[in-house]
Amino acid sequence: MLRAHVAKRLGDFQLDVALDVAAGSTLVLVGESGAGKTTLLRVLAGLDAADGGRIDVGGECWLDGESALARPAWQRDVGYLFQNYALFPHLSVAENVAFGLRAAGRSRGDVRTRTDAMLARFNLVPLAGRRPGALSGGQQQRVALARALALEPALLLLDEPLSALDLQTRRSVRGELRRLLAELPCVTIFVTHSPMEALVFGDRIAVLESGRVSQLGTRDELLRHPRSAYVAEFMGVNLFRGRLLAEGASASAAMRVRTAEGTLTIGTADDAGDELFVAVSPREITLSVAPPVGSAQNVLRGTVRELVAEPPFGERVRVALDSSPPVVAEVTAEAVAALGLREGMAVYASFKATGATPYR
Repeated sequence: MLRAHVAKRLGDFQLDVALDVAAGSTLVLVGESGAGKTTLLRVLAGLDAADGGRIDVGGECWLDGESALARPAWQRDVGYLFQNYALFPHLSVAENVAFGLRAAGRSRGDVRTRTDAMLARFNLVPLAGRRPGALSGGQQQRVALARALALEPALLLLDEPLSALDLQTRRSVRGELRRLLAELPCVTIFVTHSPMEALVFGDRIAVLESGRVSQLGTRDELLRHPRSAYVAEFMGVNLFRGRLLAEGASASAAMRVRTAEGTLTIGTADDAGDELFVAVSPREITLSVAPPVGSAQNVLRGTVRELVAEPPFGERVRVALDSSPPVVAEVTAEAVAALGLREGMAVYASFKATGATPYR
């Protein structure tokens, strides 16, 4: 179990984060560059000093700002996988894996036994005598993971562990890494910029914005109920915030929501006058070049600001409009071709009231 409250100031930037993570689970940490993700990892590992707070791992206190207790990095039971893996180029694969064990003063027999076990676990036995320069990116990652886990840490920190890999290697390694993390008894914190990785690896996802956790929850909670513009964009959802209008309010009628950019019609909601969030999936939005005819209560007009083909093969395309309020639709590549969509083109976007999900 990790229970941590970390405070650290770097110039005008203030990191202030509280986390509770159960043993055997993975918390994915996401956020824009400069949000404080790597700083948080370095403070947890003892590589950077905190200005205050408390860190407890497995019932042991590593940091207590009130009593000025701060265990140095070498006394913290941490495995750390850096973005560039930080393998020692002059050491063999086996020597890299054994490095932490030797530094911890383990006996020669224990070092050999643990190193052999980790080489076997990560399918590195045929590579044991090679140096990192002779390995592929995926092989280097396995060596770095084997080294990080050789000491059976209570806390495993992964700082964008797939970012150094090419796209094809990343796909193959992703499934292997997910299976491995699911088997570990330790607490794992996994930093990523990728929405796909966040959804694949996170038992829970913490969103860090400007040094603070703006939202923490399961994959489903963040997908269905994003609570900031960054979270919504990261999860690929349209998010609006507004106030319910009293006109026509009833227990069964559709409701109007006034946002800063325009007014929307949504399904039933409680208590006119209340502020609320409204989420709309991009797949709920239909595009047309002429005013739509049908039952959609929300019709917006705007120009196409951006078209982005979705991986892996671009069968679906995200279309961003500068309507009021602005929206992102997701349509098929065939629909893009049929409508002749291009940047700067004026189109209509429509969606039903039932396609909007209100929440507080």
